[in-house]
Amino acid sequence: MSLYVYAIVDRECHPPAEWRGLEGSQLSTLGYRSLAAVVSTTAVPPRPDTAAILCHEALVEALGVHHRALPVRFGTVFSDASAVTEALAERYESLVADMERIGGKVELGLIALLRAPRESVEVRAPDADVSSDAPSGSEGARYLQARRRAYARAEADKSAARQLAHEVDLALHDYALDRRLMAVNEGGLVLRAAYLVVPADVPAVRDSIDDLRGRRPDVAIVLSGPWPPYSFVSGPPGMHVEPIEGVRHAP
Repeated sequence: MSLYVYAIVDRECHPPAEWRGLEGSQLSTLGYRSLAAVVSTTAVPPRPDTAAILCHEALVEALGVHHRALPVRFGTVFSDASAVTEALAERYESLVADMERIGGKVELGLIALLRAPRESVEVRAPDADVSSDAPSGSEGARYLQARRRAYARAEADKSAARQLAHEVDLALHDYALDRRLMAVNEGGLVLRAAYLVVPADVPAVRDSIDDLRGRRPDVAIVLSGPWPPYSFVSGPPGMHVEPIEGVRHAP
């Protein structure tokens, strides 16, 4: 039987006996030095259907509530116990550092959208090559003018996204321990980000975002979570500790 991995925890962590994994499987832990992997047996790799993904996510969240835990991507399966402990050994230093940095913390996702998205500028190339000194009423001149407007709009959008990101950072300065930021500037979507916070600070973060909404009525700000801190775990190789695609994740 193969072993399915849900999360990495401190070695002294033992999930309650009544907790169950995928398809009602019993949970156990496999330790290496100060860490352990929470696992269950599986005959075949799980299908990524809604029930299985939500079961995985619920268990990871429950572990994070009661213990320091690093979430592991849905679908991570190892051939046997030795393969799990070898993976822990390969990434041990990185996993220990992540546990100290983000263990016991949660992730909040943030999306900001313009309430009235700007109209896009359609730029069509002329049928023939046109020099920059073409007559102002010619097709080529109109094309060049449209390109300049599109470039100016893109730069303005980037500047607006940077400004909003700065305002969010200021609003969450006292609470955010780390962040992952991606300015999008596509359609009405201005900003996508994830913030690492202590669970006790989640209400204060929500209040701060409410205050920012009052100052920026031109932007709709959506805050989601708290979630396990997928966005802040060091990446593969090894346990493939990273976000579950398509489940939640605002950022």
